[in-house]
Amino acid sequence: MAKAKVYFRFDGPGNGWQGPQGEGSSQQADGNTSRNHAERQAWRQAGKGLQAWYDQRVAHAADQGVEVKIWVDQVVCPSCQLWMIAGVLRNLGAFAFRPKLFVEVQGMGSIQMMEVTRNAIWPVNIGHGNVQTLDALKAAGVSMDE
Repeated sequence: MAKAKVYFRFDGPGNGWQGPQGEGSSQQADGNTSRNHAERQAWRQAGKGLQAWYDQRVAHAADQGVEVKIWVDQVVCPSCQLWMIAGVLRNLGAFAFRPKLFVEVQGMGSIQMMEVTRNAIWPVNIGHGNVQTLDALKAAGVSMDE
């Protein structure tokens, strides 16, 4: 079973991750499509509350940026890698405060985190090694809706 959680924070010193703001779980054996993967379920819950979370706290943030973290307990599949780049980043770009997106994977005895950008190279311990960048995902024919 895969599990995922979404957290928010301001990027100033001493600010810890707040949440989880959304949670999801899915079993690969369910035959579920990637639309129901754990990280997508968690984002559907959390994404709806990001503006309200920000509005309630911005007065105390002193010009700090906002960060969003999607935590998963398994390596991110290629379809969800593409979804984070082409879907979540696009959604975050609509906010006036322009949050940064991070993904953290806890698995195989370690925790690894990276910032998700259009040109990020996904390490093997976070994403699948054969598709590491947005261009590579597109060239491999990966779909967000597999």
